Amino acid sequence: MSIFYDDGVIKRLHLELSNACNSKCPLCPRTGTPVVGNSGIKNLTLDDIKKINFKNLEFMLLCGNFGDPMLCPEIYEICDYIIEKGVDISIKTNGGMYDKKFWYDFGKLLSKKSHYCDSKITFDIDGLEDTNHIYRVGTDFNKIKENVQSFIDGGGHAVWQYMIFKHNEHQVQEAGDMAMQMGFKKFEIKKPSDRGRYKKEKYKHLIKDIELKYTEKVFDIEGNEYDFNKWVHTKQKTPVACKGSTQKELFISCEGDVFPCCWWGTAYMESKYDNNENMISTLTNFDNNIRTNSWDNIVEQYYLKRDEMKTLFKYGCVRECNKQCGNKRKSETYRKIILFDRYQSTV
Repeated sequence: MSIFYDDGVIKRLHLELSNACNSKCPLCPRTGTPVVGNSGIKNLTLDDIKKINFKNLEFMLLCGNFGDPMLCPEIYEICDYIIEKGVDISIKTNGGMYDKKFWYDFGKLLSKKSHYCDSKITFDIDGLEDTNHIYRVGTDFNKIKENVQSFIDGGGHAVWQYMIFKHNEHQVQEAGDMAMQMGFKKFEIKKPSDRGRYKKEKYKHLIKDIELKYTEKVFDIEGNEYDFNKWVHTKQKTPVACKGSTQKELFISCEGDVFPCCWWGTAYMESKYDNNENMISTLTNFDNNIRTNSWDNIVEQYYLKRDEMKTLFKYGCVRECNKQCGNKRKSETYRKIILFDRYQSTV
């Protein structure tokens, strides 16, 4: 098994451009924890991105752990730079910020062809006018709809990802029809993660208005019927399969720290700003920040740690790795139901 970049080649990056957000989603790690309040608002800059060695890079995911990447002050300039380098971009956002002109221009920008395929934005819209705000707290569905339409009209490729809850399950087909009419390339349904911290009494108030139970059934693109209640957690022991090394990916936090994956980034930020104990800081016992060390040096340090990590994985020493990618994981079927997919015929 390939662990920690055996060939030293990085093909994918996951960038957390910002920890700012215009919403307060109950299941988000920024909600109900002091991490962002203690750290303050942080953003990556265009100068930070220019320090990355783009050799061998094919794809960049702009998402993150604690914020919405579209709220990075230099989001347009950063995307323009990445696209000019011939690298595909995939962005995840709630789409509730800025005005229609911005989104039209951004659609034109992301419609530029790169070396591989098309850049896209996945809009996380979990319902319609009367339900989306229940989970996407603080957002305006009609404003989001206008923004997305402007992005599509500008030539942007849009995907609608619909997270299923009891309060919005009855609107899946209607939302799918709306997505088709608006010109979305894809409509997919995702089950929310049943995060363990919400079983604790001090966090239960955050999810008082949402239920992780389902009664409706929907049909996917091939006419298959799905029952959401069949999507359940199953205890399943599996060996650690490092996401970062498998995908030849690294994660860069909004502070410029480089980690093998976003889960390491979350664990590190929680240890730094919320006094949570973990081994992440001891495993990155070198300068892993792109603002104070060169990109090539950071990648080399992770490459040199591959044997150490193999041993730690073998004996289950890293809690975060066991939890997310290893033998202590509660494996969940994160299947996505696809109502329609225009990419099958257009890309």
